[in-house]
Amino acid sequence: MSHLSHLLPWNTLSETIKYDDRFPNKKTCQKVNLADYKKIKYFTKALLTALTNFSLSANYDNDEKLNLLTWDEGLLIGAYGHMGVLSSVLCAYIQLNLLLTDIDKYKDHITPMTWALSCCRGVYDGGHPEFINSKFNELLIYFDGSESFEFMGHIIPYDQRTIEFKEFNHENINKIHEYLKLLFKILYLHMKSGRIDINDRGLITENEILRSITHSFSLNIYEFKNI
Repeated sequence: MSHLSHLLPWNTLSETIKYDDRFPNKKTCQKVNLADYKKIKYFTKALLTALTNFSLSANYDNDEKLNLLTWDEGLLIGAYGHMGVLSSVLCAYIQLNLLLTDIDKYKDHITPMTWALSCCRGVYDGGHPEFINSKFNELLIYFDGSESFEFMGHIIPYDQRTIEFKEFNHENINKIHEYLKLLFKILYLHMKSGRIDINDRGLITENEILRSITHSFSLNIYEFKNI
């Protein structure tokens, strides 16, 4: 079960994500129809409302580790090949919740190798700091450490090493839940702070949530931008 499933319509959002089995990499459907766009907008409003309500009722937390401006270069929204730490937290929160919504549907697509989840591992520009990337890395299995390694009877070259989620059993799903709670806390505390980055960006808005969804799944909503 996804985080805050009683407040957030994760199943409604999941209905809009469609993979095309005609292609080897099973890309998501690029073009969104109007009905699905309305569902996505419904979800973005629900997530923004939840974050707003939590931010209003939360006590101020002065733990600087949770201040996104202290992460990496303090760039909140992606630019110049840098994902931005707020963008990666939002994308990761959405991707992992959808994974828990329907593990069979997403397990081959939402992997630790997506850009946002790679940031969660602490790699790439915008990689999350050790105090939190260590929590995410506890959820993973790394098949590497040598020039080659054996996996399911096959010898895999090091440059094709695999990173996977651990088995989706009750214990590990609970660990993902705890991690998602932390991501959500970081998001609503950031909203409460009203902080922006050096580019005067970084507020959590409906459009920013929408951008995180379309970025995560390569969805084309251009024709509905004025709706």
